[in-house]
Amino acid sequence: MKRLFQLVLIIIIGASGLSAKDYYIYCTAESEDEVALIRFDGKTAHVEKRISVGVWPVEIEGPHGITVSPD
Repeated sequence: MKRLFQLVLIIIIGASGLSAKDYYIYCTAESEDEVALIRFDGKTAHVEKRISVGVWPVEIEGPHGITVSPD
């Protein structure tokens, strides 16, 4: 029984490293009028892309009203 527990534990620990994946985050910057796509790999974060959203004539700062899609 002890050997079976050790085997299962080794499999779980080994598989946990395989499931590591990158996470992507969209971050808004009001003062820059842009949205940044940031990749987080579990250790470090890196800005992958900066998306300019333009300036609204009636607003002195943007982007406002950012929402998250469920997908």
